[in-house]
Amino acid sequence: MVRYPKTISKAIVPQPGRRASPPAAAGGSATAESGDGRRYAPLVLLAALVFVLLLTVAVPVVEWPGMFFYLAIVLGLAMLLYVKGIKPVDPGFPGSLFALAVVAKLIGSTVRYWMLTDVYNSAGDALTYFLQGQVLADYYRAFDFSVWQWYVHGGEGTTAMIELVGLLYAVMPANLPGTFFLYAGMALAGAVLFYRAVLLSATDDSYKIYRWFIFFLPSILFWPSSLGKDAWIFFCSGLATYGWVLYVGKQQVRGLVWAGLGLVLVNFIRPHTAAFLAIAMGFSFFLTVTHRARSIMVWLVGGAAVVALVALLVSSGVDFLRLEDLSVGAVEEFYAEQQERTTGGSSSYQTVNVFTPGGLAVGMLSVLARPFPWEAHNAQALIASLETMVWLAFCWFRRGAFMRNLLAIRTNPAVSYALAYSVIMLLALTSLGNFGLIARQRVVVLPFWWMLFL
Repeated sequence: MVRYPKTISKAIVPQPGRRASPPAAAGGSATAESGDGRRYAPLVLLAALVFVLLLTVAVPVVEWPGMFFYLAIVLGLAMLLYVKGIKPVDPGFPGSLFALAVVAKLIGSTVRYWMLTDVYNSAGDALTYFLQGQVLADYYRAFDFSVWQWYVHGGEGTTAMIELVGLLYAVMPANLPGTFFLYAGMALAGAVLFYRAVLLSATDDSYKIYRWFIFFLPSILFWPSSLGKDAWIFFCSGLATYGWVLYVGKQQVRGLVWAGLGLVLVNFIRPHTAAFLAIAMGFSFFLTVTHRARSIMVWLVGGAAVVALVALLVSSGVDFLRLEDLSVGAVEEFYAEQQERTTGGSSSYQTVNVFTPGGLAVGMLSVLARPFPWEAHNAQALIASLETMVWLAFCWFRRGAFMRNLLAIRTNPAVSYALAYSVIMLLALTSLGNFGLIARQRVVVLPFWWMLFL
């Protein structure tokens, strides 16, 4: 049963038999929840103290001037995200709670920086982006963009990320911890966009549960919080998702623009992920949008646009993965090679053949829920495992909502989109043979997966 604060206007209290409207739909004044927001202030102060202590331990003093430059930008971005991104659509979201989310994100970013520089002795992709980005920045400052024609470092996605970092360092100081914070702020913006998408499609106050997951889950605080592809993909996926839900749910054309921009930005780094998002949008369009459409033009114009977009991005994804074609044989060969390549180290596990019914079930379960607590061999794996148990319990208790969403899949475009992307991405992740890689890559699926249980 949905409970409402006494301060909510009677005009938005649902009538018997009707489900409650979220604040984005109701458009009411701030609720009592925001009035009690100061109760989070002690936690914000404690988190800020932890953040400062971590900085003194993890970041050399020589890095502090440049780091504080970026930190000021991130804090300004956070204020903008709350005032323009959160408050207009959810007046009941306490400012102190969002401040806690910001500081928690910065803590996650600092921990990632410490692990890169101290635990892994600066061996990681982030350092490559940092060093090579400075090389390209010298060319950019001299207005010599011919470097794009010949520069290659690693794969296409790695080269593209270095090019982006080079553009950043052409106008801003090259500071590694500061850039970590900037990318963490980018991922935070992605979380806000996912949250706004949920508010657009929510029919009761279950969005408050999503709030805690998207802003405070340890894996989301940790993985997409450093200089790298994870934060970029998280932000761009959030942008594409918000735009698509705005377009299909509210029939606002500007949503299609945001969705398209998100896809283009994802395609720049990971074309196959952009292809998965486009396929999910196509599934959502033909299953729900056309079901509700009253005009043949929606079928003809919208359908043609979606088909063209899917075809273009799928072709780009195939080229990126170096598949000869989209035949079953080619896909099976790619899966086998990927599983063999990623199976190794203490975090590896025995992969299965997902092209059989039993193997498919085991593979999907492995990607979604493993490592189990008894399979964790280090602190990181144990935290990931315990966290997974928490949100799996949430999924179990919300299984009724999940079944209702499945039954309403033809009338709820957000659900059909989230379901399609979740299934496609989980299937793709079954090609990984390492728990560490799964825990990291799974982060981009979780915001979509949780939408199915609201």
